[in-house]
Amino acid sequence: MPKGSSGPLKDAQDAVIVIKKKAEELLSECTCILEDSTIDSRPSKLKDLYQRCVDTGKETEELLQTVEKLNKKNESTKVKDFAGKKINEIKSLQEVMDKLEIMGDKLEPDEVEDEYYKKVNNNELGTDDEATEEGEESVEDEEDFYKDDDEEYEDEEDVEEEEETEEETEDEGVETDGNEENDEGGSGENDDEKTPKIIQYQALSAFDGEQEDDLSFAEGDILTLIGIREDGWWECEDKDGKSGLVPSTYLQQYNKYKDIQTPETEEDDDDDEMTSPRSGKVLWSSIKKAVKETSATDVLHAMGALPSGFRASTLSKILQEGDDYTMVNFLSPKLSTSNLSYKDLFFNPTSNKIRSRPVRVQRVITLQACRQIPTPGTGLTILSRHIRMCLFDGKKVLSNIIALRAQCTDKEQRTWTFQSKLTDALSSLDFSDFFIRCSGSEANVGILFELCISYKRQKTDEESEFSCGWVHLPVFNEDGTPIANKSFDLMVNGGTPYEKGVEVDPTISRRATSNPLKSLMSKNKQPRLVFKVAVPTKEQKDLLDTLPEVLIGNMANLTHLSFYRQILADVLLRDKIELNSTELIHSPFLTSFPAVTEQPDLMDAVRVTWNEKVRISKKADKRDNEYMKDQFRQVFLETAYPLDHSSSLPPFKIGNDESVQKRQTEITAFLQTNKEKNTVLVSLLSSECSYEPFDMSELAFDVQGQYCLTK
Repeated sequence: MPKGSSGPLKDAQDAVIVIKKKAEELLSECTCILEDSTIDSRPSKLKDLYQRCVDTGKETEELLQTVEKLNKKNESTKVKDFAGKKINEIKSLQEVMDKLEIMGDKLEPDEVEDEYYKKVNNNELGTDDEATEEGEESVEDEEDFYKDDDEEYEDEEDVEEEEETEEETEDEGVETDGNEENDEGGSGENDDEKTPKIIQYQALSAFDGEQEDDLSFAEGDILTLIGIREDGWWECEDKDGKSGLVPSTYLQQYNKYKDIQTPETEEDDDDDEMTSPRSGKVLWSSIKKAVKETSATDVLHAMGALPSGFRASTLSKILQEGDDYTMVNFLSPKLSTSNLSYKDLFFNPTSNKIRSRPVRVQRVITLQACRQIPTPGTGLTILSRHIRMCLFDGKKVLSNIIALRAQCTDKEQRTWTFQSKLTDALSSLDFSDFFIRCSGSEANVGILFELCISYKRQKTDEESEFSCGWVHLPVFNEDGTPIANKSFDLMVNGGTPYEKGVEVDPTISRRATSNPLKSLMSKNKQPRLVFKVAVPTKEQKDLLDTLPEVLIGNMANLTHLSFYRQILADVLLRDKIELNSTELIHSPFLTSFPAVTEQPDLMDAVRVTWNEKVRISKKADKRDNEYMKDQFRQVFLETAYPLDHSSSLPPFKIGNDESVQKRQTEITAFLQTNKEKNTVLVSLLSSECSYEPFDMSELAFDVQGQYCLTK
């Protein structure tokens, strides 16, 4: 930038320099007071410094948000390496916030300590004996706090409790005798030597702490429980006396007598079942057994391989149940209730075109980034990161479900990015833009984004998919108007779309419950989804109006979807002699196209071939809509149709690299042969190509098919 010139980036750089200098001076002052314990009014000064750290942290956070919103287009002059300079400023601010957070931990007032010193100054502390008694009472409180949760089921375990009560009574009798002997000897030391009940746990696997107050341990280590937290992180102490927070999913209760205990024989169990009714313990064990029948995702949770907010993918499971929520169903024409006409397909004889179908809201959404997405633990190989989308009202899915793939290029693998520029070389699966059409009147209808990861377990080679969280954006404002052009930066929710108030990773906010500085820092570390909503252009709107009233789809395929609906209207309404006839219609194009839309690589083959056809077409031909429709139908039959029926083409599955690569190799070879020979006949008649057995349903379009009837 030329000397003396100014712009948003230059102003931000100057502001960063000022805030860094201010923070450095504050941190230096804090360090001096912390190291010197002889300073007068030291506690009040520490509190004042703590508040200044909080205020400076807020100021830094506001500046960080400003820098993140900087756009190169807003610069008055050309800035060299704008993106690099912006990233440097963001890193500088994040370093300042980290330092302030660490200093805030050191300065945070301790209310218990303050109360203690007040009592000392006021001579309110009692004798040592009184303090000992208070300590014993606190120990007893801790013992009550750690009682087994199974006490809720006391009513179901009466038999077991009676036996335990008898044993305890005998033990107490022995202890009483011992105490009497001690009393006779004049010794009362046993009362002063009471210790709390020690509860120990054994580590199922190793854990490396990521934060300062985490406790690292190895597999098999014995840890002593100190405190329990609601977020699943417990405070424990190892054999060396080090204490810290550990994930409870890594622990199981330790039984030091396990090696010398002998299990009950099957004969004894049989005798018990024959001679006595089932005890509460047996009944409760059957419930526990049922609870333990968990999914692969639950197992990964228990192993600590997944954050607690991750779940099995909801939308992926719905897709596995059938075609009801695919493009195959929603793109097909639907008959009216009387089955005498179509309720979503009409023809305008005046314009000789399909009649437009305006809806309440149709928008184009551009995915931009997913930030601070937690990564799975060890033992998993990530196959694909993608986002599944659909229309959702909080209770049920209202549209078809689509998926767009994300890329992860940062070192920490926590930021997902998307490609916004469509080229012939780019797969439509990687394109960031998609459209929605909705005419429903549901109160909470909106777009559901489910962030998903396909993975493979390294030990078992099991492949599956889990959800990293979800976002729901209502498509209507509170006053009933559709959402306008706007960029959104929304926090990702954990759990399933049917769960509320679940965090993706509670470890981010578990340390920020009462500390305002930590709360401020944790907001910037929460998983977020960034995207932009826009009103379609005039050309896009004309194409969208030819589609069904409820649909969601990839913008890379918008032209092809519109062509399909136009040809559908021509065949079923314009060219049909008897509209009420239900005879089968010979049209492999109409029959095969909806299924091909669920295979992005075949749609890419159609798109690339079609773009080449358009480039060599004359301008007069491009203005002839009938000619273009016929050419598109021909392109589809020469590319996707034979490939879809190839016996060597494996099924498409997102995240399966082996399948995707094999499909891509065969598709590329097929297209290359067609281009070199300038005809599809060479590939069709080649001995190297094999196809599925002929089926009449490939050619016959049924107006009363399973997808055309109203459900």
